[in-house]
Amino acid sequence: MDIYENNKLCSIGYELSFAKEFRLDTRDVPEPLSVSTAKYAVQRYLKRNDKLLRRLVPASYEMRLSSGKGRAKRLVCVVSAGNMELPGNWAELKLLVDAKGITVQKLRITLEYPDQRARRKYKAPTISSWTPEDDLKGTA
Repeated sequence: MDIYENNKLCSIGYELSFAKEFRLDTRDVPEPLSVSTAKYAVQRYLKRNDKLLRRLVPASYEMRLSSGKGRAKRLVCVVSAGNMELPGNWAELKLLVDAKGITVQKLRITLEYPDQRARRKYKAPTISSWTPEDDLKGTA
């Protein structure tokens, strides 16, 4: 789906798509929800969210102009499910922004606010204190 965001000077086109392995997680919500309804709600929400698009569209456009040198950015958005017109209390979107456009990878609908601390934290690798003299100490 091609969408054009109108700026004051020109319009920038971007593509909003869904990943081939798009996942819909609604196990906390008792009401059944079809994948097509969820995709429609996500498209509608992203098209109307100007604040989010002002950040994502230029980032995608910069990657397009950098001849593949830019790295894709992953983004997790937590919004009220009511804003997306979906059942439940909270919706968590996982997005990928690259030179092609914006790709929706996962939509998770929950009753409680998603715990952001549950993700694996980055641990810096430890620095070794080994020196060449350490090997010589045992042989003398």
